[in-house]
Amino acid sequence: MSVSNIENAMQPRMKLKHRLSIFDGNLLGFDGGEWGGQLIFLNADGSAKTLINQNIKSIIKSDNGVYAFTGLAHMDINEEAVWQIEETSKGTVMARPIIQLQGMPEQVQEHSAGRHVFQVFTGKFDSMNTPIFNCFQFADQAIYPSNKCHKTPY
Repeated sequence: MSVSNIENAMQPRMKLKHRLSIFDGNLLGFDGGEWGGQLIFLNADGSAKTLINQNIKSIIKSDNGVYAFTGLAHMDINEEAVWQIEETSKGTVMARPIIQLQGMPEQVQEHSAGRHVFQVFTGKFDSMNTPIFNCFQFADQAIYPSNKCHKTPY
């Protein structure tokens, strides 16, 4: 199986949004909005394994691991998490949720070595009906408030 084969199978609702070559293969992150998404590991031998059945908002590699940010903000739903992606001693790639977020993550960006900043939709709107976001930093498998995010263009 190839990246193109997987991408074509996901169409038209799920779009390949993120890709990271790691663990002798590729992590493929799909986001289909309200129709769902997936994180798939495509091994070098062509075998594919679904690791996460949620919208993938970002895949990052830092000094202490590989992580996927998931999320969906649709109607009354505002689900989100950070997952750690690991390769076991037997060569199996696995994902496990490590942090629940307070809202859907957006604009995940590297701020400095091993540190990433991102915005989280609070589920609230201001008086002009503009979505309200909070800024956070992800480092050392923990989330901290931050003021380093770029303003969301809404």
